[in-house]
Amino acid sequence: MLFRTFAVDITLGRIEMTSSARRVSRTGLTFCILYTVVASALVVIGAFVADDTKSRVVLMQMPIALQGALLYAIGLGGFLRALSWPVAYVILGVPTLLALYAVGAFVERAFRGGDDVV
Repeated sequence: MLFRTFAVDITLGRIEMTSSARRVSRTGLTFCILYTVVASALVVIGAFVADDTKSRVVLMQMPIALQGALLYAIGLGGFLRALSWPVAYVILGVPTLLALYAVGAFVERAFRGGDDVV
């Protein structure tokens, strides 16, 4: 089952989770952490280290370039042009993190052969 319910029993200062508690995908979290670290490094390099404007723009857009290309391909390029960098990162980065987590969970479940990873 993809989504399982969980219950927490808080008695006498102890927290116990039932056996049906959902597992977090380590592979999904690893994919998300890697994306976040690389994206953060590119933004920091682009904002503080790059010498010219073109280098800054290229480095700042690298973490969201594929998502931006997808928006242009489906005809929403004008929408992207009107966004500031922080808003673009939220609008394009959050779904990317969710997709990376889902891919990681799928890969982990495929290799483990179980359905207990969410």
